[in-house]
Amino acid sequence: MADFILPPTAIADFHREKIVTKTNTLSNNGTIKEVWGFSDWDITIRILCIKERNRTAQQSRDLIVDWANLLDIIDVSGEIFTGKGIHAIVIENIDIKTIAGSPDVIPIELRCVSAEPLLMLIQEPEHRNFFESERLQKLDNMLHDAQNERL
Repeated sequence: MADFILPPTAIADFHREKIVTKTNTLSNNGTIKEVWGFSDWDITIRILCIKERNRTAQQSRDLIVDWANLLDIIDVSGEIFTGKGIHAIVIENIDIKTIAGSPDVIPIELRCVSAEPLLMLIQEPEHRNFFESERLQKLDNMLHDAQNERL
């Protein structure tokens, strides 16, 4: 799809949690916390589609619906995203509302999550030495040989 710039009425809210495991202590004085990393960013984008110079509210709505219907990761740019390390999102759902008596004003809410494309390289069996530890490499070779015996 072609590039799309959100209407100037768009507002985005960002929420992100740490992945924390809490373990109760025997002394009943709080918990032990293990911090593992961060979850994805939860992003809520609220848009008010109104008549603009180059398109109607309905045309803006149709463009946003087209983007929401994509079954893919969407690359994003702009300081509001890249400043948080977000370079791609997935639109999880869309909510289109109506305002009584205002057909040329269409509120839309997109609920999105940040996404990181994952590149996986599958190596040929003769190039399987990708473990730094010799012990892990031996275990991997044993598993690989056992799989080949079953075939």
